[in-house]
Amino acid sequence: MHGWAHPEAPERGLASRRSRHTGAIMIEVKLLPVTASGAHAAHLDVGAADGTTSVYIGGLGLASTVSFAPVIGHPAIAGRGRHVLVDLVGSGWSDHDDSFAYPIEEHAAVVATVIDALEIRWSRSSGTHSVDQS
Repeated sequence: MHGWAHPEAPERGLASRRSRHTGAIMIEVKLLPVTASGAHAAHLDVGAADGTTSVYIGGLGLASTVSFAPVIGHPAIAGRGRHVLVDLVGSGWSDHDDSFAYPIEEHAAVVATVIDALEIRWSRSSGTHSVDQS
């Protein structure tokens, strides 16, 4: 694979993870291989799997879903359901792969791969201004 990974990204592999302290929230970043070229997408999976699942999609470029940490840590939301935060390839802690063209269809496939791997059957979703779900 050509390109680079975020300097603080976890090691590669489905079970790889690194704990990271962001504000008052301790998070585990996990990486999944999501493209034919072997690029990995970072995701955070927090909360109870028996509640409503919300999927948060980070923005394009260098943005990271870590910016959603204050949202999922808010008293009205914390402890309610499962929250999955996905960094798209080329963003946040995911790989920045020179061979990945970054068309919207590829980004959708990355999100679908993460959702399938985590066995999410139904969810609410939220994106940043550069990833509108309309």
